[in-house]
Amino acid sequence: MHILDTSRPTRARLAVAMLCALGAATALSAIGAAALTATATRAEAAMQRTVRLAQGKSIVVRLPATATDVLVGDPKVAYAVVRSKRVAYIFAKGLGQTNIFFLDRYGRQVLHLDIEVSKDVRALQGLIRRTLPNSRIVVDMIGDKVILRGQARHAGEAQKAVQLARQFGKNVVNAMTIGSKDQVVLKVRIAEVQRSAARQFGINWTALINTGIFTAQVISANPFSLGQVLGGSVASTVPGLTNLGMASNGVGVVNSAGTMGAVVRAMEREGFMRLLAEPTLTAVSGETAKFLAGGEVPIPTAYDSDSNTVTYTMKPFGVVLGFTPVVQSDGRIVLKVKTEVSEVSNKHSAVLPNGITMPGFEKRSANTTVELPSGGTLAIGGLIKDQTKHNIDGVPGLKKLPILGALFRSRDYQSEQSELVILVTAYIVRPGHASQFATPADRVGVTTDERAILFGRLSKTYGGGRAGGKGRVYHGAVGFIVE
Repeated sequence: MHILDTSRPTRARLAVAMLCALGAATALSAIGAAALTATATRAEAAMQRTVRLAQGKSIVVRLPATATDVLVGDPKVAYAVVRSKRVAYIFAKGLGQTNIFFLDRYGRQVLHLDIEVSKDVRALQGLIRRTLPNSRIVVDMIGDKVILRGQARHAGEAQKAVQLARQFGKNVVNAMTIGSKDQVVLKVRIAEVQRSAARQFGINWTALINTGIFTAQVISANPFSLGQVLGGSVASTVPGLTNLGMASNGVGVVNSAGTMGAVVRAMEREGFMRLLAEPTLTAVSGETAKFLAGGEVPIPTAYDSDSNTVTYTMKPFGVVLGFTPVVQSDGRIVLKVKTEVSEVSNKHSAVLPNGITMPGFEKRSANTTVELPSGGTLAIGGLIKDQTKHNIDGVPGLKKLPILGALFRSRDYQSEQSELVILVTAYIVRPGHASQFATPADRVGVTTDERAILFGRLSKTYGGGRAGGKGRVYHGAVGFIVE
């Protein structure tokens, strides 16, 4: 007789069922935890808000639960007053950022507010809309900074908005974009005329007296020499003048012993100089362009005594031009021009204690802001320099004698005049095709040896050219004028 044992399979099925139930319970608990976490996250998000207030303004806040305590991060920026268990008042006091926490009697968070306090920009936004009705400029405020965003039609409109914003705050951030940027060509003519005159007339005496152990020297010379102006000296051509320390322009007579001499100075010179520069610059509206025609000189700026090294910085000189154009909506140009004409001058140089010579400069500059139509010309004049030196030199007492005093005195005269005139012409331009432009080197080449030898021509012109078409009919006198 066989008896079937079914307990083992039953126990196995029970074990599998228990494992499945345990897994299902674990999965349900995980889902429940995730749901609770999501719920908590949404609850925390619901209990946190960002509030932006203008300085001096207030707001009424409805609390989601009863609050018994308030925590303010920075009372100088904002503060809160609990009116009832579910109502609180927020007051914006100063510029800046802070946060406010509302807590219940168990210390749990009821509401969290992030407060941003700035100036009220509604008045500025309204002013910009009234002044610039067609603009798309938006005004924001972060702390004490005014932020201008959006798009301006042109650079003049953007500049006007910035000027209006600076009436509300000094810190203005220009984040605007320009719809269309015009280009401005500036043609400048800088002309300077200098005239100089120098005259000398008189007698310079020099004497060397030896009486035993006593030696006396008498010199009659001008305090400021015109040697650099007149150029050269006749001291080397007259015997005895160099030994006597006498150097001047003129004709001299010296005795045979070389202890007494006199030079009659009668010199006159006039000079004229003309400086002309015609730079042409192009810049986008609102940007700055600069031009320099001249050079640079090294200026010592630092000296290291340990290593005996000198540090130099290059300083430009010559004709310097800088301009910033802004095109207005009506086509007029607001132009800020800065011009400078400088040159190195030995008159203003200085020698430092370490023996290094510091060069000097003579400079004339002009800064102005004007408004011009396209093609209009601005003249900047009146930069005049007039320098005159007049000196009478002679032997004390003797030079004041009537008639004979002219033999013991000399007269020096220097005059230097300079005038600077600047002409500025502005044009609004737009880019063109390359075929519309030409350079002086177009269609010009080196001639052949035969043409150079037989006809004396150094260059030749080739190509069709747009300006020399055949069959063109001219009305009036046509040809060339040779002077």
